[in-house]
Amino acid sequence: PESTSVVTIGRLVAQKNHFLFIDTLKALSRVGNYEGFIVGEGPLRSALEAHAAACGIAERIHFVEYVDDPVSYMRHADVFLLTSHHEGLPGSLMHALISGIPVVAVDCEHGVAELLSDGKFGALIPPGLASPQTLADAVEAQISAPKDEASQEALQAHLKRFDIEHITHTWKALLRV
Repeated sequence: PESTSVVTIGRLVAQKNHFLFIDTLKALSRVGNYEGFIVGEGPLRSALEAHAAACGIAERIHFVEYVDDPVSYMRHADVFLLTSHHEGLPGSLMHALISGIPVVAVDCEHGVAELLSDGKFGALIPPGLASPQTLADAVEAQISAPKDEASQEALQAHLKRFDIEHITHTWKALLRV
């Protein structure tokens, strides 16, 4: 049977909490044929590979080196999962939204709730509830949720708030330039 792909993108550092991503894939593997893709490079790669092996899902977790165009990569994924402890403006989440794939994200400090419009455009999990099972349930719910054109149009309108031209115009107005 065809597998369902879950992707995350980010440096392999503690901030991104890829261990939780792997634990979530372990929970998902109990209920279906899921594959996890971690796109990025960093000092925790060997520890993350060891964790996937210890969880018994090493063959289901794929490490992909950094790619220049994450949007083209994400278009092949079924869902994007963000497990970070904190973010600034999470570019990978923005890329996932632009790609139009379902999103599950931990509501970590800064940027995530704003990009997801407090959960309107993806599952937003409070940090205190971000267990592997809670995230796995949210992934399954996002994958099975019906897709409608009106919500995609609303998402595209929402994302324009983060467009460089809009931001530049806003800053110029603030600075009266």
